Amino acid sequence: GAAADGVPAADDAASDTDLPTLLKDVLNEVPLPAPWTKLHDAEGHAYYVDRAAGKTSLTHPLESQFRELEILHFTCSALPAAQRDACIDRWQAKWQEDAAQELERWYCVGNDGEEAYYCHRDTGQTMWQHPAEVFLPELYFKREASERLRKGK
Repeated sequence: GAAADGVPAADDAASDTDLPTLLKDVLNEVPLPAPWTKLHDAEGHAYYVDRAAGKTSLTHPLESQFRELEILHFTCSALPAAQRDACIDRWQAKWQEDAAQELERWYCVGNDGEEAYYCHRDTGQTMWQHPAEVFLPELYFKREASERLRKGK
């Protein structure tokens, strides 16, 4: 329960969650966005490869989302449980809306046995990967991480 001074006790909020560890745990459980793959070097250290763009990275491609999840944590975690849940629900609804809008911007090109590719309506950017495989892992990561923050796990 809340302390007498109105400040939530540690069991009321995700305040005792080790945020970087939580985010990294969730990151390791969600699918990679296409076209990224995870490989390991000779010493067993993970690295990530985007063969389509010819890029490699020691950083997980979704790690850039940590900052937004940190903001969510610090915005919502000190709130009483009902307000915290409403705060997280608002963030999740916004992410869902953003993902839906992004997916609507892409259309499939190719038929009659041709290999399909996808084109962005506004920019003309093209890619071979289905947009859902590229953009939904980010949404899934944010939702999973925010649910763990909600539960304080």
